[in-house]
Amino acid sequence: MTAIKYFFSLLITVCATAEIQAQNIPWGENKLTWSDFKKHIENGNPHHAFTYSGINFEMKVINDTVIIILESYFDPSQSWVHTDHQVDNLLHHEQLHFDITELFCRKMRKEMAPFMNQHISVFVEKQMDKKSKEIFSRLFNEQSSIQQQYDVETRHGIEETEQEKWKSKISRLLNELDS
Repeated sequence: MTAIKYFFSLLITVCATAEIQAQNIPWGENKLTWSDFKKHIENGNPHHAFTYSGINFEMKVINDTVIIILESYFDPSQSWVHTDHQVDNLLHHEQLHFDITELFCRKMRKEMAPFMNQHISVFVEKQMDKKSKEIFSRLFNEQSSIQQQYDVETRHGIEETEQEKWKSKISRLLNELDS
């Protein structure tokens, strides 16, 4: 069985090249900095910055055991900021978009835990492949809605009180799913 990779982001993208993957920044290494936002964009865009983050979903078989790997990432080549808006509060807002992606990666790991590290015959017999993809798709859609709600409620980071509420909420939820 060949490894299948699914990359879902704020936009759904299918990507299979190791070169592009190598550019991605996994969640948790460090906090984002403005130098991580590499895409050039014209100043006509009404938004000041954009974080392109996603979840790598990989299934592979090793020694007749199905392995599922879920990792959140930030794609510098698709993320941008207007140079005249590189301020701390906007960077914190963009970091929280990435943190929300990690939150949903953890939710996926939790829901997919029963399917992980199963013998291939059990995995196929119980149609775990289909179920794991359904979980991934459902949580991806939920994540997209939450990302939009976050932008609306914080007005893209302008509403500092709402921004702080979201920061506390996401931090608490990440801690709850830490294991």
